[in-house]
Amino acid sequence: EYVLENSKKELGINKIYINGFKGDWLLQNDNCKMINQQPDYLFEMNNKKIVVSDAKWKLFDVTENESKDCISMSLSSSDIYQIFSYLNYYNNVNDTAYIFAPQTEDFYKKQTFEYLKYKDQKNGKNLVVFPVNLDELIKNNKVTFIDSETFILN
Repeated sequence: EYVLENSKKELGINKIYINGFKGDWLLQNDNCKMINQQPDYLFEMNNKKIVVSDAKWKLFDVTENESKDCISMSLSSSDIYQIFSYLNYYNNVNDTAYIFAPQTEDFYKKQTFEYLKYKDQKNGKNLVVFPVNLDELIKNNKVTFIDSETFILN
């Protein structure tokens, strides 16, 4: 939380909600509410849009598939469904969500993915998996980026 507070200005964040908004539920049966919606972070941006993000401490494998001319990542389906749920649950949410994960030798630049609908139709929702250099984070006590184009929340 301290690191994010130190990074608010340069990232254009107005307010940070840790573990989402309290009391957000996905299902209800009579008076019983179930499945608490709790993203790791919701950022209220200076433009009032809400940005959904999640932090993962696992290491992602990134591989290049030369025959398909694309990059694939070892993302779990549960992580992808979770973020998709958040993107479709909140009002005034940005169409791009972020997962922050430790930078590795293979995972050193952001990877952007588009969510699809039935029959490979694009639905306008995106996921960016962003590598965080943990050494730099500890050294500077804030999120730092290699260049200004690497990370844009708005």
